[in-house]
Amino acid sequence: MKQSGRGIRVKMISVTAAAVLGVSALGACGSSGSGENAVSVEVEGKYKASDFEQLDISSDTTKWICAAYAIYTKYNDKSLSAIGGLEGDDREWYRDSIKEELSGGWGIKGRKDVERVVNKLLAKGHKEEYAKTIQELKKKKLLDLSTEEAMANLPDDEDLSRYQVAHEAYQKYGEHGIDGWDYCRALQILGDCYQAEYINLEECLDMSLPIAEKLQSTYESWEGVAESYLYGFSFWKEELPDDYESQERWDTYEELKTMQASPYEVDYKHKAGKYLEGRGREKESGCRTG
Repeated sequence: MKQSGRGIRVKMISVTAAAVLGVSALGACGSSGSGENAVSVEVEGKYKASDFEQLDISSDTTKWICAAYAIYTKYNDKSLSAIGGLEGDDREWYRDSIKEELSGGWGIKGRKDVERVVNKLLAKGHKEEYAKTIQELKKKKLLDLSTEEAMANLPDDEDLSRYQVAHEAYQKYGEHGIDGWDYCRALQILGDCYQAEYINLEECLDMSLPIAEKLQSTYESWEGVAESYLYGFSFWKEELPDDYESQERWDTYEELKTMQASPYEVDYKHKAGKYLEGRGREKESGCRTG
């Protein structure tokens, strides 16, 4: 596992990324990113360990959730087959490092912070700033042009990287150009909170599955999820997709696609509504209603 001064190298979690998030009320489970039918999570009561383990979960459900943030996981040399990227002795060994990253990067210092932070990310995240940028491009009458033509029509003193990434993302995925960046990070944070023992595995799944369904309703394939995630990273970093840090992640994505037993081999349309298997049990997923 790649290391930094504080433990696990988690470059994509940063104070900057967390600080831009705002507060917004959310609706019930649904298929849009904000406003009507927005997806949200809820954490109730005190922490209690689950009475089942990942081995009890439908293997395709585990694979789907892990695939959603596989770029992050692979980049940080974590396990692609475990929710939260850690398994076996590594779970206890790196737990303090995970807690440090959650605290320093997201302000999550315990169970009470999980719902607040994840819901901010789901409601606004960077997709809110992306929407504003798209409106600016629309006012400049640049959305009907190719990205190359649009950038040629912007003054040199404009924030060209932000406009170019937003324009490229919009050309491919419209208003959902970087939604995957926010939703995949929400899933990754829930996995980290499970590893930190702020939420248990059942809670992690109950909160993750509606977000997974949101991704499925927004994008047609793993390509859409991954590319919107990568565009979102570049948008946040204010750099172009071929700049160093962004290119590293695009390279990671290409490696994931071509590797043996690629995480993207799991059926993108997999229905994870019933995620427990074996031991005579079955669990229905869905949004909590209080």
